[in-house]
Amino acid sequence: MSDVRSFIAARTAELEPLYRDCGLACWDANITGKPEDFDRMATLQKQTLDIFSNTENFEKVKAFRADPALKSDPLLARQIELLYNWYRGAQGDQELLKRIVDLESEVVREFNVYRADYDGEKRGNNYLEEILKTTRNSDEAKATWEALKQVGPIAAPRIVELVKLRNQHARNLGCSNFYQLSLELNEIDQDWLFDLLGQLEKQSDPLFREMRTELDARLADEFSIAVADLRPWHYRNAFFQEMPPDDSVDLTPTFRDQDLAEITEAYYDSIGLDISEMVEASDLYEKEGKDQHAFCIGIEIPSDVRVLANVKPGEYWASTMLHEFGHAVYYAYVDPELPFFLRNVPHTMTTEAVAMMNERFLSDAGFLEKIAGMDAVRAKEVETARRKYESRKYLVFLRWVLVMTHFERAMYENPDQDLNQLWWKTVERFQWLNGAERHAYPDWASKLHLVSAPVYYHSYLLGEMTASQLLAALRTNVDVEKEGCIGNTKVGAFFVNSLFRHGATKHWNDQMTETTGEPLNPRFFLSDLGA
Repeated sequence: MSDVRSFIAARTAELEPLYRDCGLACWDANITGKPEDFDRMATLQKQTLDIFSNTENFEKVKAFRADPALKSDPLLARQIELLYNWYRGAQGDQELLKRIVDLESEVVREFNVYRADYDGEKRGNNYLEEILKTTRNSDEAKATWEALKQVGPIAAPRIVELVKLRNQHARNLGCSNFYQLSLELNEIDQDWLFDLLGQLEKQSDPLFREMRTELDARLADEFSIAVADLRPWHYRNAFFQEMPPDDSVDLTPTFRDQDLAEITEAYYDSIGLDISEMVEASDLYEKEGKDQHAFCIGIEIPSDVRVLANVKPGEYWASTMLHEFGHAVYYAYVDPELPFFLRNVPHTMTTEAVAMMNERFLSDAGFLEKIAGMDAVRAKEVETARRKYESRKYLVFLRWVLVMTHFERAMYENPDQDLNQLWWKTVERFQWLNGAERHAYPDWASKLHLVSAPVYYHSYLLGEMTASQLLAALRTNVDVEKEGCIGNTKVGAFFVNSLFRHGATKHWNDQMTETTGEPLNPRFFLSDLGA
């Protein structure tokens, strides 16, 4: 195995500093929005492609992978499997791949610097989303919702171009389209995934119908309109990907005057996970030109991990901070002694799971009392009241993921079809929204993920499933019923020892089985939905 070790050592020497530089360039570009920073990011990404496009090295990796003796060293075998997928994805026409990188960078920058025209002024997403969540005027809701879609007509032609270029690359590698290729490179079987989605659609239909009956009646009352007159802009979100706020369980008043960075740090500290250095390294507040969303980035795992956010007072950003620093603690507690290529997570769904799991603690009575400072009796009342709201939040998100996965697969299968019609037919099928007035508009193209995180949305849903299964494992291994989670360092220790420190040493489902005792399945998530 000395030849395998030598090969991995050489690739580590090439890629470790380059990955660090790529991470820093990505960070700078998303903070400043400057063209030169995006150009530098794209240049470094293309240097990475150059390394993985080496056909001679790919042949070596294939030979290593085919050698039965490799199985005797699981860490070596896992590194070779990861390298195989990375090399495979970078084969083919190099000029085409570099054009894809450039176009992705250009369109992401367009999204980041874009500010909608609203009421005679340029407005950012935070401003518009706050109006959409709180207004009781239909005309204002429609105008705000449409402002959030203004980037769509600008981005749509570029996204279609990008889809076609990605498909061309996939066909060069022997796949029918980029959707198929991306799933394969990320160790997801497409038939398994869409069979699972079909099960979840079927089992969630009656729950969604019951929820929509109640929700539609509430929203119609808030806007003083008939239920039949409800349109997408009445659902308090640009995509109905979140449960509309309910004043009876809304935590925004609780967090309106709180320092959300301090709240987040106090929560993680209470379960034995120190995030102080990561908070210090992060960029958490709005700036001109900055990406308006939120993400966590491992510049150099586990030693340099950062979060980009645009924090404003309220429940949304309190929840988002718990989420993003959930990603961060995973990266930060990976064993630093692992080989470079294994100092990561087994799969994006796994880190999404940890982020989502920690986000759920926002509704925990212990969190509300000990971290947010709520009266103990009131905290318990709020936890009970939010239990139904939380299950409905998962339900709304599930139906949104069904939209994104089915739309994106169909888009890659045929990008020349009428994507505006496809979008609204898919929305109407899974979310049951009346989008008849919008069929001529490219509203789908206002979703940044189609550019920056293609073929990714299933990872969020698999992450929610994984989060439910991880929490069940926590309850089995730590007496949280008696001891609680907040202020219990056994919680952090359980996840560090059973999951985080192992990094990417195993296939995602093997790691899931080791951590929870069984492969990933929807049983626990469906229970959380109330099915």
